[in-house]
Amino acid sequence: MRVSAGIFVTLHGTLADSKRFQLLNDGEHNFMRGNTDKFQHVTLDLGEITSLTISQDGKSNFRERFAPDWFLERVTVRAGASEWVFPCRRWLSKDQDDGQTRRTLYARNAEAQIQ
Repeated sequence: MRVSAGIFVTLHGTLADSKRFQLLNDGEHNFMRGNTDKFQHVTLDLGEITSLTISQDGKSNFRERFAPDWFLERVTVRAGASEWVFPCRRWLSKDQDDGQTRRTLYARNAEAQIQ
C-alpha cells in the first residue's frame, strides 16, 4: 500500500522559513509502506533547522486503491555536513489517530531543549 495524497513540507530555520514545497520524485512510487524515501530540494540558507511543518492533502486515488492515510516515523533533513532528525511516530490522516493531516515536528535536539 502506498500513499496517494500529496505530501507538503515547510522548513523553519533560525534565519528564515522555506516556501511550502511538495515531496515528489517523478516516475517513482513514493511513500510505500516500510520504505525510506529520499527527496532533494534547493532553498536559500535557512540557518539551523528548528522545526518543519508537514501535511498531506487528503486526496486518494480510488482507481489504484491507494489511501491518503500515512503513518510517518520521522523526517531527516540534510544540508551539507548538518543533519536534523524530526521524530513523528503519528498518522497524518483524517481517519486515524487524532484526525490531523498536518503536523509541526521539532528536531530531536530541540525537542530535548523544550522538555
